[in-house]
Amino acid sequence: MNGKYFFCYDKKLSSWLRFEKGYKFITHAIHPKTRQDFYLYESSNQLFKDVVEYNTNNK
Repeated sequence: MNGKYFFCYDKKLSSWLRFEKGYKFITHAIHPKTRQDFYLYESSNQLFKDVVEYNTNNK
C-alpha cells in the first residue's frame, strides 16, 4: 500500500475495519473542499489485504 495513511471515505468499510478487524482510526474529519466525511488510518500491508477482502466480499 502506498503512503503512510489510508483515507477511507466509505462509512461501511470504515465500520467493518473497526468492528470486524479491530483497527483504530487516527481521526475522523471532513474534507475541506468536498465536505465528505473520512476516516484516517495508518497504512499497512495487512490493512491493504483487509480492504481487498472487504471489496471482494461486498461487490
